[in-house]
Amino acid sequence: MFCPVCGVKIPAESSYCLSCGAKVLRESTASASTPNRVPASLVPAHQYPTILDGCISLIVLGLIVMGLLTGTGFVQAALSSGAVGLGMWIYFIPARIAFKRSKKQRNPIAVLNLLLGWTILGWVGALVWATSSE
Repeated sequence: MFCPVCGVKIPAESSYCLSCGAKVLRESTASASTPNRVPASLVPAHQYPTILDGCISLIVLGLIVMGLLTGTGFVQAALSSGAVGLGMWIYFIPARIAFKRSKKQRNPIAVLNLLLGWTILGWVGALVWATSSE
């Protein structure tokens, strides 16, 4: 059986698509109506964008390469780059939460986090907004 929304193959006994979260109707009860969506909390976590993770990884890799090219030892370059990567990961926690929870306002939350997250008030505001109910 295949999902009527995204076309991914799903188990026959499944009621919801594991990829997009759409309600799956059995062939015998299928209708032409639009499929119902599952609450965002049931949508798999792998669906939130990972562009941020890729950017952080590239920055960390670039810092390691720069450290090696300037004569810094590998261990020191890796440790300092790892610290920068961890700091960036922590910095973008509000945006991660907003995307993972599929908030309707996830893009403005990410922009607030990016532009004003360096202030403690902006970071806490983005975090509260990301964790609040719709």
